[in-house]
Amino acid sequence: MTPRTIDEDNLNDASTPEHPLKTHIAPITIIDFDKLCNPPINKYDNFTYATKAERPYKAMLFGVVKEDPSIIKRHLTTLPLFVSNVKLIDNAGGKGENSVLLMPGAVGSSWTDFKPQIEQLPELLPNYTVIAWDPPGYGKSIPPKRSFDLDFFQNDAHQAVQLMKTLNRPKFSILGWSDGGVTALIIAGRYPENVDKLVIWGANAYVSDEDANIVKGVRDVKKWSPRMREPMEKVYGAERFAEIWNEWVDAILNIYEKRKGDLCMKEIRQIRAKTFILHGKKDPMLAKEHVPYLKQHLQGFKYHEFPDGKHNIHLRYAEEYNKLIANFLLEKSCLWVICDNMEQ
Repeated sequence: MTPRTIDEDNLNDASTPEHPLKTHIAPITIIDFDKLCNPPINKYDNFTYATKAERPYKAMLFGVVKEDPSIIKRHLTTLPLFVSNVKLIDNAGGKGENSVLLMPGAVGSSWTDFKPQIEQLPELLPNYTVIAWDPPGYGKSIPPKRSFDLDFFQNDAHQAVQLMKTLNRPKFSILGWSDGGVTALIIAGRYPENVDKLVIWGANAYVSDEDANIVKGVRDVKKWSPRMREPMEKVYGAERFAEIWNEWVDAILNIYEKRKGDLCMKEIRQIRAKTFILHGKKDPMLAKEHVPYLKQHLQGFKYHEFPDGKHNIHLRYAEEYNKLIANFLLEKSCLWVICDNMEQ
């Protein structure tokens, strides 16, 4: 849940999807659902939108697919118009029948938060389709304007599951960072039949007193280092980024005050998916009590610690992180309290 640290090392500048992909990935095929679906669908579940501009979000789909893109287009046009922009990476290396969803951190987006994973995971996971989404109101999923009520994590969880069902991928694994990790825990607890494997880092089940103080301390984005602030300003603009960040801070403090900080304490007890917890031991944005709490209340897990890691271990140690994730997702054997680099 906790926000990105202000002085993280080696943050990759990837605030725009036009950033060039590595050469081993084939050209991108862009599918525009607004053009493919006719008539347009303005109603989905309990959400009704008066215009196309008010649909809930956009998402970027990255993966390894063997089928001809035209076939994929025909399949997707039979689905409700819930995703406005989907990008497919076409590579003959695999069919991509498995799916993994990347869930960004606070006010984050696919490209600011997951550039190394978008670029590298398709090669490491040839039978996976890697899906990176911008939650409603974040990144390029605007409109709508972001809603920060007391249930915004739960709302994101519902939207993410509906997205995957819409893409005809109801069973999937999740990589969740920070806020995205909280949402991932909620999904795995509330929708266990939809989650294959779960990977989380920088996430917590509740807001502690220390977390509340951390959040208050990072409210003023003018005090952030340019390396941390500028990529987000490229996404939102300087004025809107400061505004949405303040809204996020207020939302976390509201949960702390009105719900005793409970984010997903019930849900983590209901998780059945194989879980991989990764942790930067020097993470300044996460109170030290949270990882032990997760270990105590999850039914089973694998654990890996980066001794010098901070909050953005997937960016600073991208190559090592990606290999760990790929190995975990490809493992066939059951995992049950397997701990690497863990102090006894």
